[in-house]
Amino acid sequence: MENKHLALFLGPKAENANIFTSTLIDVVQDYIHCRRNYYTGDSLLVTKEVQGDKEPEFDRLQQGVTEMMSLFLMSPNG
Repeated sequence: MENKHLALFLGPKAENANIFTSTLIDVVQDYIHCRRNYYTGDSLLVTKEVQGDKEPEFDRLQQGVTEMMSLFLMSPNG
């Protein structure tokens, strides 16, 4: 039985951790490249001063993502 579609998932024991991580990094880097090069004449919106105030927001973001990820930790085997 071929289960080629399973290669698209992390796996119950994170068997695909390397490719999963690599793919996510590639997607984020492509997005960053597009943002940097799309409207080259636009001024900066997120200044160094604004970046200094990011900690509480990123903490909440990380907490939210962690909570959402718990939904993916359910075993496919029941």
